[in-house]
Amino acid sequence: MSHREVWERLIRDIVRRGPWDLLVLDPIYKMLGSRDENNASDVTEILMSLERAAELTGAAVLFSHHYAKGSATLKESTDRMSGSGVWMRDPDSYLAMTRHEEEDCFTIELTLRNLAPIKPFVMRWTHPVFKRAPDLDPEELRQPRKPGPATKFDVCQIVSALNGDSLSTPQLKKRVVEETGMSRSKFYELLTQAENRKLLIKDGQTNTWKRPELNSGRR
Repeated sequence: MSHREVWERLIRDIVRRGPWDLLVLDPIYKMLGSRDENNASDVTEILMSLERAAELTGAAVLFSHHYAKGSATLKESTDRMSGSGVWMRDPDSYLAMTRHEEEDCFTIELTLRNLAPIKPFVMRWTHPVFKRAPDLDPEELRQPRKPGPATKFDVCQIVSALNGDSLSTPQLKKRVVEETGMSRSKFYELLTQAENRKLLIKDGQTNTWKRPELNSGRR
């Protein structure tokens, strides 16, 4: 059964069991199946399925998604989602939740397509609920640790960043830079070293980098 057929069956079951006011998918990546969160076409297909579910049930759809690796504070709130930019461009209301300097607190930033703007604010986790923390400045996001002058980078960081994935050069560069703070020039220098030492190989058909062991034993 294809992924699309699974979604159609799921949507029919949701409609049959209704009525509903809100459908929650938490987290959305569990619904990806074999699809790639970095692929705009794959993500678009998933989001179109959610839109179809909303149309057939009349319910609002809410999904949660994770941030990319690295420090979220170095990016605009609209650029923090992991994967394709379609994740951000499709929703009517987008809520970014980012760690605040204060322990157990988070800054909430909203991007609203159809509603009046709401200024960022801070929520404090007080078990079992979040409560507003009006005394805290939402701009005081938790900052990443800056590498000291003795920080050294090596090819192992390039290899480990793949984490079993197959990534294009831009995707791999983005992940390495976000995880380590490595400069782009250093990245390309170490990527060349990794390739020369055969720690990474490039698939000529998909134009993606892989670790050699991923292809071992395959015919």
